[in-house]
Amino acid sequence: MWFSRKFHDSVEFYGSAEYKFSYKKTSGGSKLIPWQLDAGLLYLTGLNRTGTGSALEWTAGRMPLPDISSWLMYGRADGVSVSWYHGRFHIGAGAFYTGLVLKDNSNVCMSAEDTTDDSDDDVFFAPRRVIYKADSGITQAFAGQDIDIQLTGQNDLRSDTGKRLDSYYATLMLSGDPLPLTSYRLGATTALLQGTQTGIAQLAFLNVTVFIPWKSSQLVWESVYTTPLTGGNDGFISIAPRKISYVDSDLEPGNTGCTSLDFSFRPAQHLTVGIKGSSYFRTTLDTVEVQGFDNDSNSYYLGSEGQLYINCAATSELKFLGSCGIFQINPYSVDDDADTLLYRFTLSATLEI
Repeated sequence: MWFSRKFHDSVEFYGSAEYKFSYKKTSGGSKLIPWQLDAGLLYLTGLNRTGTGSALEWTAGRMPLPDISSWLMYGRADGVSVSWYHGRFHIGAGAFYTGLVLKDNSNVCMSAEDTTDDSDDDVFFAPRRVIYKADSGITQAFAGQDIDIQLTGQNDLRSDTGKRLDSYYATLMLSGDPLPLTSYRLGATTALLQGTQTGIAQLAFLNVTVFIPWKSSQLVWESVYTTPLTGGNDGFISIAPRKISYVDSDLEPGNTGCTSLDFSFRPAQHLTVGIKGSSYFRTTLDTVEVQGFDNDSNSYYLGSEGQLYINCAATSELKFLGSCGIFQINPYSVDDDADTLLYRFTLSATLEI
């Protein structure tokens, strides 16, 4: 249940706590998490008029990480953000800290040290990093299309400077509605990494969504392509990356590319059913993290995945999610004795109180 209260005509507080039950079964075994409690979103927000056609909006507290691409940061953190709007133009800035979010509720995992902490049962919180961003954009800048730019940086706060990984990003994106019931996002991000890994890498993305009137259906085609770091074998590294594979949760954008097609509809008011198909490839012959894939092969094709998911919002506070999928590894590039077919099943229930 969301708790909200207005302190002033222009200031409002939002808060929620989150209880989550989850179970998953994969080719490698099963895992049950009977309970997980954390703050959901918890913030103050305000909107102040600054003149004719202009306004200042601010938010402070625990909030979603702002990312125009949706490939750089995914999750929540504690911080403050400010945006100023004037007509079709806007500009904004923000700063965030990730170390107070429970690691199971955080997607921040950039370095080998982060991976080690994630598997350590004595570590409860996400890696300690400071994230800051500045963004600007123009709505309907030309031919009815929007243009946005975002500059993002993050600094590792580990005490051992030899184990730190800092990174800086620049993203440019075009978006709009070129046809009725159709929208798109097209953009690219350049990353500069310094520390345990050093170099420059790029990520390009395209998302096209078609809205279908029948049962609130939509068809989403999405593609992403990344390049390796200059001077090394490591790939593009996001701050809090989205997983590009449901079955193989270790697969992230980095020396890899993906194209997917996702169709979903709502047979009932609070029920969403969807089916998604994805194909994966590596953009160089360098090593990628795919279970059972033979990295010594000369193949760029990694495999394909199919997923079925059901999302039920029983109430505004209680949500159920069930999903199952299979991942067919490229049968011509499989490690000896490795399974060519992976599977995963998950079931979760989330209560916001």
